[in-house]
Amino acid sequence: MKIRYENLLVGKGRSLIRTFFWSVFIFLMLLVFNVPNWGRLLPLEFIALLLPYILSLWIWLVLADRIRFHRRYILIYIGLAIMYFVFSPHGVYFYIYKLLPSWDIILFSKSIEINNTRFNTKANTANIIFIFIAVIDYLFWDKMILNLRMVDMDKRSKAFSNSFQLSVHFIKSLLEIARRKNNDNNKEIYSFFHYVISNMSRRRIYVSLEEEWKNVKVLSAVFAHKTFVLKGEELLSEGDWNRSVPAFGLLTWMENAIFYSPTNCKLPIEVCWSKRKDHLQLTISNVILESAINYVSTGEGLALVNSVFFESHYSVQYEINSDNKFVVILTLK
Repeated sequence: MKIRYENLLVGKGRSLIRTFFWSVFIFLMLLVFNVPNWGRLLPLEFIALLLPYILSLWIWLVLADRIRFHRRYILIYIGLAIMYFVFSPHGVYFYIYKLLPSWDIILFSKSIEINNTRFNTKANTANIIFIFIAVIDYLFWDKMILNLRMVDMDKRSKAFSNSFQLSVHFIKSLLEIARRKNNDNNKEIYSFFHYVISNMSRRRIYVSLEEEWKNVKVLSAVFAHKTFVLKGEELLSEGDWNRSVPAFGLLTWMENAIFYSPTNCKLPIEVCWSKRKDHLQLTISNVILESAINYVSTGEGLALVNSVFFESHYSVQYEINSDNKFVVILTLK
């Protein structure tokens, strides 16, 4: 089904933003063109000179906007546009040479006739420029915004899909670990299942860092056959805990550490926070099985985690050091 972009981009707020943008553009143009007159133009006189340009620009933008949303009246609006193009020089003439002088504002000392060719040429040139701006606004602006929105929607759709897959992967891995270790903490594992399913049903892609960290601590307590060292959480402020992170990102890294670490390893799984001036850093390190060295960083779980940590304020690194330790480094900028 073809979607009409003009029907997707309604709203007074967006029209005001566009109008403001073009008004600033005209203001700057007029400012540059009047550089030679800066010495004699007072601020009030410049505002008086700017006013008909801005008003004319707004009229052309409104006409283009009406045509965009009310195409059945297009002939009426085109007729109004032609009338404005023909008669607007008369309005500008009255404003500059009749109205402003009555308020003691003289922009041009030399009076001219209303049918002066040079004056009409300047007025019509300004109208042509505004028509060109209105055409650009009509043809390109909304399409550009729509394209940006579609890109954003595509990112969000992929993020939700990846988050859903990550949730399913986490449940499967949790079940596999519990089955291999004959874990007795079935109640806590079922609670995790309930939490994951609840998240999926509520379509939550992100959770607070505090919520994710709380579940990390629960997970470390459930699988007591592994030794965990959690350090540095006292460094985080209330604002840090309220930051958003992808749901099950930290949990998947923890599950990965539990799954790939040797059964009888005496070295603990270390989860450490550190704080720099401009960012937070979380490091998760664990000794891994020698058989897993070649593929631990390319597994399905880590690929899914990478796909949800796509925002620019996250940075994820993986390292394998000489002691067969796999290290995950998450930086929150």
